[in-house]
Amino acid sequence: MTYLPGADSDLHLNEGPEITIVQEGELALYAQGKREALRPRTAHWLPEASAHLARNEGKRPAKFWSILLKKCE
Repeated sequence: MTYLPGADSDLHLNEGPEITIVQEGELALYAQGKREALRPRTAHWLPEASAHLARNEGKRPAKFWSILLKKCE
C-alpha cells in the first residue's frame, strides 16, 4: 500500500492479528492508547481485535505491507 502525506487508514478493527512492514517513509500507528513510529525495514505485530489507525505524518509517501492473518478452519 502507499499512503501520501496526510493519508490515514481511519480508525478500524481487524478480526485477526496484523503485521505491518514499512518499505519507505514512515507511518504513525495509534493503537492501545499510544503512538508508535513505524520505520523502514521493521515489522510491527498488532494483536487481534486491536482498534488502530495508521497515518502518514511525513512529507513523502509511505509504502508498506499490511498482512492480515486469518485462522483457517
